[in-house]
Amino acid sequence: MIQRIIFLTTYPLIWLISVLPHRLFYGVSDVLSGLVFGLMGYRSKLVDKNIALCFPQMSVQERKTLAKQAYRHFFDILLEMFRANKLSEIQIKKQFHIENPELLKSLLIHKNVIVLGAHHANWEWMSSITLYHNIQGMAVYQKVNNRFYDQTIYKIRSHWGMGLVTQKDFFRTISAQAQAKDHHFFGMVADQSPLLSKAKMWQSFMGVEVPVFAGPESIATAVDAALVFMEVDQVKRGYYRVQLKLITDDPKSLTEGMITRKYLDLVEAQIRRQPHCYMWTHNRWKHQGKKPIQDPIH
Repeated sequence: MIQRIIFLTTYPLIWLISVLPHRLFYGVSDVLSGLVFGLMGYRSKLVDKNIALCFPQMSVQERKTLAKQAYRHFFDILLEMFRANKLSEIQIKKQFHIENPELLKSLLIHKNVIVLGAHHANWEWMSSITLYHNIQGMAVYQKVNNRFYDQTIYKIRSHWGMGLVTQKDFFRTISAQAQAKDHHFFGMVADQSPLLSKAKMWQSFMGVEVPVFAGPESIATAVDAALVFMEVDQVKRGYYRVQLKLITDDPKSLTEGMITRKYLDLVEAQIRRQPHCYMWTHNRWKHQGKKPIQDPIH
C-alpha cells in the first residue's frame, strides 16, 4: 500500500516533467537539483570526500564547483531516464548519437558481445542502440524496490526493443545464447563497488586500490564473448556522443585481470575528461584500505 501511495503521488509529476520542452525540462532539473542538493545537502560530505580522493590537486573551491555541476547532472540523468520513451527515434539518435554502431554489428556476426558502460554522462539511453542495423540485445538491470516504479522503469528501458535480464540470471542467459545461431549483445555497467565479502579482484581506480567487479571478465572468458566499451561524452546538456571501443574479441587470450584493467582505464579517461558527468554520490571507494592481507607462502 505504501509503495502504491508513493508511486501515485510522485510519478504524475515526473511524467509531466518528462514531456516538457527541452529548455523547460532542464530548467526544472535545475530547480530540483538546487532544492535537493543546495538546500538539503544530499550526500554532500560523501561527494566532497570522493572528489578530494580522486583529484587531490583540487582546491576546496574547485571541489565545490565540480560538486555543484555533478549535482545538476545527477538530476538530469534521473529525469532523462523517464524521458527516454517520450522521444522519437529520430530525436533519440540525435541526442544520443552512436558514431560507430557497425563495430557491434560486425562482432555479432561471429559471437555474442558484452557492452560495458559506466555511471558517466548517460547510460540509461544505451537501449537505443537496438535502433541501428536491427541489433538485438539485452541489458542487465537491478530491480527497483518499489514494484510500481520497477514496472514503469522496466517498460521505459525496454521501449526500443531491448530485452532485460536480472544480474542473477545473466550468466545463465548468456550461456544459453552462446549455443544459439543468432548472437546478441548484453549491456551492463560495471563500475560499482562489489560487496567486500564477494570481492575477488582488487585494482587501482582513479589512483585508489579498491575491489572491482570481475564478473564481466570471467563470464566473457567462459562463453567466449567479445567485450566492447561504450564511451559516452556529453556534447551539451541533453546531448551525448557515443563511441564503441573494442576491449577484446578474444578474451581467452588475455591473462586474468587484463580485461578489467582495460575497462577501468577507459572509465578513468572519461571521468578525467568530464568529471562533472560522473556519479560522485555513489560510495564507490568505501572499501579503500580494506584489502585482506594474504598469508605469506612458507
